[in-house]
Amino acid sequence: SIYTCLVVGLASQNRLRDAEQVMHRWRADGLRPTKTAHCAIIRGCLQHDQVDEGLAAMERMKSDGIKPDLVTYSWLLHELVKRDRLPDVDKLLV
Repeated sequence: SIYTCLVVGLASQNRLRDAEQVMHRWRADGLRPTKTAHCAIIRGCLQHDQVDEGLAAMERMKSDGIKPDLVTYSWLLHELVKRDRLPDVDKLLV
């Protein structure tokens, strides 16, 4: 969808706030964002050293009823371990 394209493009350019606004509009239009869009925001957060925002984005993904896949968990785990945030790793795995 056009929403997915917008979110992916914005997130890849570190325009994460704009990407989140598109997601908000998407929901306001009565639609549910796709896994691809959620993953783009998570990946964008992680690529730009915004790990906490990436974790929050994953929680929003779950709230939208979308189960994160193995790749998404792998991205988050990698960044958390790299930053020695082991307590957060434990929380993510529970």
